[in-house]
Amino acid sequence: MDKKKTLGTGIVLTELRKMLPTYLILNGILLLACGAYLIISESNDWRVFTGVLAGNIASTLNFLVLGLSADKSLSRKAEKKAQFTANMWYGLRFIGLFAFCVILLLFKAVNLITLVIPLFFPRIHYIFEYSRKKFD
Repeated sequence: MDKKKTLGTGIVLTELRKMLPTYLILNGILLLACGAYLIISESNDWRVFTGVLAGNIASTLNFLVLGLSADKSLSRKAEKKAQFTANMWYGLRFIGLFAFCVILLLFKAVNLITLVIPLFFPRIHYIFEYSRKKFD
């Protein structure tokens, strides 16, 4: 296996491991909110929980592809090729994410709100991470 690819994958997986506690805390809060919503509304809409699961899968895969595409872009020698690679992967990543969400919504397999909320978990993690480092 190519050492450069292993290095890129290793960095992305290390970042995901760092995010795990934040993901668990945010998912706990989200699941408690979903449970409270279902109790208050007296409904048993299972799509709320499949939305949380699908949102977490989409968020994690999106972060993995982001990291791997950044690594691939940085491995390009020419600046224009690197920029093209970054832009191409950016577009493909969002088209894939959009298609994933639309297909799940068309089949009425998920709740829209609980599908979208986990997509913000990496950003929330980094806001807390950088805020904490700034005050240390």
